[in-house]
Amino acid sequence: MELSGVNVKGSLSMGLGLATSDFASHTRIWTATDEMYGNLSIEDLPAHVKHGQDNVNIRNSLIVCDFMPFGVSRLAPILNAATGMNVTDEDLYQIGDRIANLARMFNSVNGRSAKDDTLPERFFSEPMTAGLLEGKPLTREFFADLLQKYYKERGWDEDGVPTDEKLRQLDLGRLR
Repeated sequence: MELSGVNVKGSLSMGLGLATSDFASHTRIWTATDEMYGNLSIEDLPAHVKHGQDNVNIRNSLIVCDFMPFGVSRLAPILNAATGMNVTDEDLYQIGDRIANLARMFNSVNGRSAKDDTLPERFFSEPMTAGLLEGKPLTREFFADLLQKYYKERGWDEDGVPTDEKLRQLDLGRLR
């Protein structure tokens, strides 16, 4: 799918997020603001992207607007008050993680592979204009290394597929 909503040349975090999301839309992750304000480092990038994607999954599953003026930590008490449930922030983040893993398994069974976790050629052939790599090129080798770190953060294997251990942790089975 074409990238939407952001120019990756100005946000490496969005590039990694779009390349690894279930579909390449700014509605699946938004980390550009953290990067613009200097609240993100390259070392933090894989965990930050995972957290951002899980955060969007939580909001989407609760049918909460992307522009809500508060974070996930306020959602558990609201959900509990509305439903009588007793979920915690950790429970919500596990739900977000489960959604990401289910989407990944579905896409994997239907032909998506690690080779699809990439960006259009121009992002590898033109220097970055802002963000963490401002003025520097994004090399394929550097991006491949980021992908492997992201996969590890997610509990996926080197081909970007959820491991059996990860699926057990989330109480999910393999799709056939």
